[in-house]
Amino acid sequence: MQEDGEGESTKAVVTVPPFPVLSPLPKSFTFFTERYFSQYVIRNCKGIEGNNVRLLVHSNGLCLVCLDPSHFLVKNRSSNVISGLSHSLKKDRSEPIRPQGKRKKNAVLCQRDMVICFVDVVIEAAEPQVTVDNTDGSVVSPPPVVAATKQIRVPACVDGLVLEINPYLAKQPSLLQCCPLTEGYIAIVNPHAKMRFDELERISIATSGEVALDGD
Repeated sequence: MQEDGEGESTKAVVTVPPFPVLSPLPKSFTFFTERYFSQYVIRNCKGIEGNNVRLLVHSNGLCLVCLDPSHFLVKNRSSNVISGLSHSLKKDRSEPIRPQGKRKKNAVLCQRDMVICFVDVVIEAAEPQVTVDNTDGSVVSPPPVVAATKQIRVPACVDGLVLEINPYLAKQPSLLQCCPLTEGYIAIVNPHAKMRFDELERISIATSGEVALDGD
C-alpha cells in the first residue's frame, strides 16, 4: 500500500464494511450547528482535487475536523468505498488518545499540513468480459476481478492539540462518507491560540457570537 494520495496498488480480496443504517438528523440539528459552530472549508488538500476538509469551530474554541460534504469520497461513495482508516499520531495506533488535566497532558501536537488520517479506498472495478476464441469457437474465461485500491491523506488543517480521534471510525469507516459532519467526524482538536481562522474560507459563522479564536 502506498501512502501517496495518488498512488495505487492492487489486492485480490478486499473486505468492505457495510454502510451503517442511521436515523435521520433531528430538525434541531441545523439550528444547533448554526448557533454554536463557525464552519470553514479547505479545498484540494495535499494537491488532490476534491480532497476537501471541513472545520467546525465551536464557540468554546474546540474544533471538529471532518471531510467536507463536497469531498469526492462523500459525493461518489458508490465508486469509492472506504475499506479502512488509520492514523500515525501515536506509535501504537490502536491506543486511544487520552488527554488529562487542564494542560491536556498526553494530547498529540498537530500542524495544518500534518496527515491526521489515512483513508484506504476501494476503486470500483469494471466487470470482466467473456470472449469467444474465433479459431475454435470456445469460450475464453476472463481473468479474475482484482479490486484496485488507493490511499487518501487527510491533513489536520489546524494547528493545535489533538484531543480525540473518532473511535468509531476504526470499525465503521463508512461513517466518513454517510455522515461526515456528525458521527463521521475525524478528530477533535484544541486549536493553538495563534491559529488564524479568518484566513480560511468561511462557510458560516456561529449566530451566538464570534468563535473564541476567530481573528485573534
